[in-house]
Amino acid sequence: MIIRLVKSNIRNDFGQIISYFLILILSVWMLHTGLMILFGYGRLYAEKQVELNGSDLVIRTLSDSAQEMAQLLRADTSIRDYERYEIVNKEVTYRPDGYEEGSKNGYAERELNVLFEPYGEWGEIEAPGFVEQSAEEYDNPIYLSLYEKTNLGVELGDTFHCQISGKEYSFTIAGFFEQIITGGMMEVAFVSPEQYNEWREKLIKDMGNMGDMEYGIPYLYCVRLAGGENDAAAGGELMTELGNRGIMGYVVTHSMTVSQYSYMQNIIAAILSAFALVITGVSLIIIYFKISNSIEQNITNIGALKALGYTSAQIRLSMVLEFTLTAAVACAAGVGISYGTLPFLEPRLRHFAYMVWDYRFDPTALFLTVVLIVGAAMLVSFFGTKSIVALDPVQALRFGLRAHSFRKNHFPIEATGGSLTWLLALKASVQNRKQNIMLVGLMLVVGFVSTFSVFLGYNTIYKK
Repeated sequence: MIIRLVKSNIRNDFGQIISYFLILILSVWMLHTGLMILFGYGRLYAEKQVELNGSDLVIRTLSDSAQEMAQLLRADTSIRDYERYEIVNKEVTYRPDGYEEGSKNGYAERELNVLFEPYGEWGEIEAPGFVEQSAEEYDNPIYLSLYEKTNLGVELGDTFHCQISGKEYSFTIAGFFEQIITGGMMEVAFVSPEQYNEWREKLIKDMGNMGDMEYGIPYLYCVRLAGGENDAAAGGELMTELGNRGIMGYVVTHSMTVSQYSYMQNIIAAILSAFALVITGVSLIIIYFKISNSIEQNITNIGALKALGYTSAQIRLSMVLEFTLTAAVACAAGVGISYGTLPFLEPRLRHFAYMVWDYRFDPTALFLTVVLIVGAAMLVSFFGTKSIVALDPVQALRFGLRAHSFRKNHFPIEATGGSLTWLLALKASVQNRKQNIMLVGLMLVVGFVSTFSVFLGYNTIYKK
């Protein structure tokens, strides 16, 4: 019996139900996608830290302080273990394919400060996690981080033309790796051990010719803290200790790096979720007025249903189910579209994350989306049908006092010239002013949100 009422309501309100359904799909897509980004990237860095055995702290100093650094790190009870990497720091002028000296054809050279390490000679801490690696062996390979890939727009197998210390080099990109600290903020890259040793020996020779070994060779100390230690606090104490001991160097922490990487994802997630809630709020207001108007316009039908034996609870339930079921189907469609768009969004979000997000089904995002959208639709439709309880069947059949409300007859057909179709349309518009005002407001909000979302997505993800 209730199902028949629900079907009848949907049939009578089919056009409005479709509009409401499409608006909710947009809202669900934005809300679910925003929550997926927020929760997904919130977990990503913690998972990558474990998977890649990443550092809690990375300290950069020079070789002349190696002995004192060893004493300092061994004596620090907050440090569980550490590994030291010797690097060669080079100023690299990268020149993309198509670059011409002095040209204005859109191809610009890039200045990079790269820390080179020998390929294959890493330890357990802060080892690179390769996401792309060529099976082919190259004569002069270079392995770049995802940070460099996204910023330079290069691909596996491309030639990496650059100038280092006034000399031209052409490497072949043999792989891309991810690592939270060294793979992003510190711009580490790997070259063949032969190339690395050539640069290292030249550096030592140049320093020897200058007769000044004060600065030494750069070292990276990759540090893992003991359980429960705060990396920000430990990093601050180490920076203070370096200053007290006169050691030239600086400290980069895991939390500081993650906060910089996740900044834009959090903004995008917040904007998507906020817009989704705005659209949902407006659509819920529309539901409320739609139910009020429906009760007013179908008051005689409601009276007839009560006279036939339907209870107020049954009539209310049929209206509540009409909008709740529509919201539930819209949730299913919107969540499906959200998962369908993630393969397009994820590669573009790497411009900010510098990590591959292996997104998967997120029950928390789904639960919150369903509770917010379906729950809100259920509550609004429930409160919107309260007036049915007090409606007397006899009064309803007589259309209540509104049958004798003596409201002004706008555009009387017998006295107004013009097409009958247009006159009826004008009369309906004037008689349903609230509904039309809400419709205009809804379309303004949806138009603004849709346009701004396209603008934001184009300028921050597609063409950043």
